[in-house]
Amino acid sequence: MPICLEFHLKIEKRAFDKNGNLLKSRGDFPRWIRELASENRVEFLDLNQKSFDEYSKYSVEDLNSKFADCYNIWRYNDLVRNYHLSKDEAKVQAREDTHFEKSGARIVAGWIKELACEIESRYYVSSSSKILFFKNFKQKLLTS
Repeated sequence: MPICLEFHLKIEKRAFDKNGNLLKSRGDFPRWIRELASENRVEFLDLNQKSFDEYSKYSVEDLNSKFADCYNIWRYNDLVRNYHLSKDEAKVQAREDTHFEKSGARIVAGWIKELACEIESRYYVSSSSKILFFKNFKQKLLTS
């Protein structure tokens, strides 16, 4: 049984408005990938919606601590070397809200397992099942 899992730009960023409300950050991508799965009649693991729902349960501070507060190492080094910021200031300026440390990645892996189990509970999934990543996704992006 083929399954579609959002692969690129899949998870919502940990982005908030000035009032601390979680923002949808991926534009039309989630809708496009859902449409591709539907058009191709394959199951779809909606990691985008799952991440938004899960992130919405936390405050900004709790979310960052639970999913690990990452920073872009290249930006960090640039800020320390070329702009002479302190290491602590550079970490704040180079903060990055998309990727995870191991702890956050483990949580996200659990979400994927949970979504897959929801599908498995509806269908018998053989060991030869494959996760499909659609090549025509790029075409969909280019035409929208």
